[in-house]
Amino acid sequence: MNRGTVMECSGGKAVVLTPDGQFVRVRIRRDAEIGDEITWTDSQTGDDKRSFPIRRTYWMSSVAAAAAVLLLMFGLWSFRAPTVVAYVSMDINPSVELGLDSRERVRELRAVNDDALPYIEGVEYKGKPIEAVTEILARRLSESHVLNAADSEIVIASVRLKSVDVQWEQQVTAKMERVLIQVTEGTKDAAQTKRTLEIEKLYLPVEIREEAKANGISSGKMAFWLAAEKKGHTVPLSSLKQQPLKKIAADWGGLQQVLSDDGDQEKNEQDWKKLLQHQKQKQKENQKDKNKGGVNVSPSGSASPSPASSAPSGEARNENEQKDGKPHQDKQDEKKKQNEEKHNKQDEEKKAKEDERERQKEAKEREKEQKRQKSDDRKVENGKNNDDRGDGKGEKNRKPKSGDEQESDD
Repeated sequence: MNRGTVMECSGGKAVVLTPDGQFVRVRIRRDAEIGDEITWTDSQTGDDKRSFPIRRTYWMSSVAAAAAVLLLMFGLWSFRAPTVVAYVSMDINPSVELGLDSRERVRELRAVNDDALPYIEGVEYKGKPIEAVTEILARRLSESHVLNAADSEIVIASVRLKSVDVQWEQQVTAKMERVLIQVTEGTKDAAQTKRTLEIEKLYLPVEIREEAKANGISSGKMAFWLAAEKKGHTVPLSSLKQQPLKKIAADWGGLQQVLSDDGDQEKNEQDWKKLLQHQKQKQKENQKDKNKGGVNVSPSGSASPSPASSAPSGEARNENEQKDGKPHQDKQDEKKKQNEEKHNKQDEEKKAKEDERERQKEAKEREKEQKRQKSDDRKVENGKNNDDRGDGKGEKNRKPKSGDEQESDD
């Protein structure tokens, strides 16, 4: 007699689990239910006993296939490229930016300006530690005498995106700083001057990087521009693309003086956000005043209101213009006159260039004619000299005639 628990039943047959872990298909009574413990004889299994292992094998194969699919998906997820969690820029001019994953390995390397392109070319950076990539860049810059201890001030700016904290940023920038100093300490300049690099480290919000990218500069240079504007210094954004920060900040007390806040306190991300918002609001107001025709725009893109910008509205401005005897039509006529003068000046310049080309052409023709005349004169002179030499030579070489020859001549 066999004993087991009903696991599945249908049409007078059931799948039964035996105490030793086997599944057996048997014929059962109609009133048996799943979970019931039943007994049966070998005769009740009949020919069905052989068919069950086939179904069991199919079920196990399906489970194995599903497990393999899950394992493959997990493997693909495990081997996908790690996400960039922070961007760190390094400004010497050239300016470069590195994208890092949470393990402080480089996933992206970008030249912020054209000057940086030769220094990142061919660098194998993907998956390499930040120290290794920084060292490669530092050595290339040092060999080109761009990076040296005696005359270099560097800004390292970190922008974290997610899943990392300020301590992580500080650790990364400290490693970069250490590598830069080590590379330059072994140079001849460092031995002669006994100086080390001056490095400023900044921790900026994402908004600063987005604004910097829109203007074609690095995050560090964008932060420098904001800090300089706050302290009343005017610097065009275009200058930041071309010149080193040290050169720009030289007349303002140096990089540290410009970047430090009042009381030598370091700015945090919120401070930088407020500074950016303030500058945007300032530009918005200046643009509004500019549209009214009453501002002086600085080269940096910022603007300062002139006395005429105090007009509260377009109507008030028109009234003032009428009072001053300068209606809108006069301005249009003046603009038209200026355009005509501009076109006339361009026409005069064009005509002057054409006249100059004609004069040069005539001068060349005269020069060619003079050369041709001189050549002809030389040929004539040479011909005369040859004739004279020929006559003299004939007289000299003529033999005296004999008496018979003379009589014959007579």
